[in-house]
Amino acid sequence: MNLRSVGGSALIAACLAVSVLATAACGATSTKPLTAAEIAQKTTQSDLKDTAFKLTASISASGLNIVFTGNGKFTKSPPRAELILHTSLLGTTVTIDDITAGGYDYTKTTPSKTTKYVKTKSNSSSGLGVSGGSFTDFGSIGNPTLVGTETVDGYQTYHLRGTPTTATPTAGSSSTPGTEDLWVKTDNFYPVKAMLTQTSSVSGQTASENLTITFTSWNTGLTINVPPANDVVNG
Repeated sequence: MNLRSVGGSALIAACLAVSVLATAACGATSTKPLTAAEIAQKTTQSDLKDTAFKLTASISASGLNIVFTGNGKFTKSPPRAELILHTSLLGTTVTIDDITAGGYDYTKTTPSKTTKYVKTKSNSSSGLGVSGGSFTDFGSIGNPTLVGTETVDGYQTYHLRGTPTTATPTAGSSSTPGTEDLWVKTDNFYPVKAMLTQTSSVSGQTASENLTITFTSWNTGLTINVPPANDVVNG
């Protein structure tokens, strides 16, 4: 056996292998990066079925600053959302439980004159300038730009910035386009964090709104139940 010949053949084979790997690597690095609009669109195409989150929010108006804390959850099928918010008004602790389902809001406020959920036609707004569904409807963010990639809560994320989708202003009200920052996972495009700032005006009174949402779980089989009929009154 000619060792030189064998060694030469092995060397050639190794060189060819390195050449193939190098070509593949070059091809991988030359892949066109995703644009902000493409990333936002992919969030709507992900296999996200449900998610839970916690939130903090503040509304400043007429010299008052009201702070909300709470948590919520969202399911895609059926499309439902639930928010449980806590705040303090004039020294009284207030809890608001709001369920959005089938085009209606079921809202229970404690303390209140009624202990039942009040059913009203949904106006796609939680009162904080965003709809329950918009917590995962990141594809509708206006004029998105890609800030960069960042690590948030241990997850590698894309950081997007744009204008939020808000409810249609009612008579006597208006809103100024605010800023929405979104962080979504780079591997499956699940939401990790969202921040929103916005200014609105109602009957001549200006209000500033700030909202931070931190997502805590994904696809764990969450369900959201509509209150039974005997626990609901029409609003």
